[in-house]
Amino acid sequence: MLVQGLEFPLKRTPSEARDEQFYRLARNERGNGGAGFASGLLWGVGGFGEAKPPSCSRGGTRTQIERLSRINEGFTLLEVLVALAIFAIMSLITYRGVTMVIDTRIAVVSETAYWRELTLAFERIESDLSQLAPRPWRDGAGQMQSPLRSVSSAAAPTGLEFVRFDANRAPLHGIYECRDQQLLLKLYPQPDLREGIEPVTHQLLKNLSQCELAFMDEKNQWLPTWTQSSRPRAIRIRLAMQQHNGMYERIFLIP
Repeated sequence: MLVQGLEFPLKRTPSEARDEQFYRLARNERGNGGAGFASGLLWGVGGFGEAKPPSCSRGGTRTQIERLSRINEGFTLLEVLVALAIFAIMSLITYRGVTMVIDTRIAVVSETAYWRELTLAFERIESDLSQLAPRPWRDGAGQMQSPLRSVSSAAAPTGLEFVRFDANRAPLHGIYECRDQQLLLKLYPQPDLREGIEPVTHQLLKNLSQCELAFMDEKNQWLPTWTQSSRPRAIRIRLAMQQHNGMYERIFLIP
């Protein structure tokens, strides 16, 4: 606008300034084959009425578009198969490790229980033999019997019969029997056996494959049975279990 030979710039709105920059960019880049115009169409007009200069050529713009498109894509079938294979291998390793830990724990618990039962059985026999009472006892027929003797029957081929003191120093009657692959202890509340008195039976061991008793006489010789009125010098017991190899032997000195 000319006023008295002076030119004053007109104040334009932001939209008019943006349109003028857009058309100026198109006119200046028209001689370059339209590359700049295409770039101006994609990147030229920004917010707040400012034009952004083209930052890349047509090839760079296409590369960026392809890169953005690739980001929005999902996993390929090969990538999914590789991930599944890795997951399967890790799961197999974890399963085998957990299974090994469980099997080891079961074996340790079973072995510990086995040795605990065997130790308790030997300790109970030692406790009974260390408190023998020097008192004969009467059987059901009224006959006097030795306070310590070996017994045998068809049901229990190996057995040991004795009279011992209890915690109150009262005599009671006990019998160790190897019956039906078990080591049993029968306790009667009194030393003499009478009709109508039932013993209390305790199972000390099970799954026995062999049970042997031997008695040492005054000549230090081992005898398979003992029927004498005197006490033997020692008693030997041998036990073999089905789930373990070998035989376990324990010798108890008789006071």
